[in-house]
Amino acid sequence: MERLELLERLAAITGGLTPARGVSEAQLIELRQLLARELPTLVPAWRLVTSGGIAHDRIDLDAIGPELRVELERALDAPPPAALPADELGVAPRVARRTLPFSTSAEPDSVPEWAAGRRVEWTLGPFVDRDGRLVWFDIFAIV
Repeated sequence: MERLELLERLAAITGGLTPARGVSEAQLIELRQLLARELPTLVPAWRLVTSGGIAHDRIDLDAIGPELRVELERALDAPPPAALPADELGVAPRVARRTLPFSTSAEPDSVPEWAAGRRVEWTLGPFVDRDGRLVWFDIFAIV
């Protein structure tokens, strides 16, 4: 995956997010770094699908502000976060987006199929999306 495509995908996934009250900006930075590391390894490209069937693939970088572009560039250029559970195996953790404050395989917006039955290592968020909804990102170690 080329750099431009990675930036556009990061913009689509995280560009409209802001940390919710009580959540630090550092969590959003960490999320972007994790996704920047995960996105190139996924085939087909990672897609976010909500219960309404809306897929977020890419956003034209001309549609985002220069400050956000700089933040996304930093995420791509950053070294891997220090404490990744699966690093010793050389496998990046997987990231799953959910729109419910809890995880359950009974709700499609809670756990993707590939994560069913897996243990969440840690959670980032909640973040507020463009529509004012809360969004969490669960991190799974893949071993």
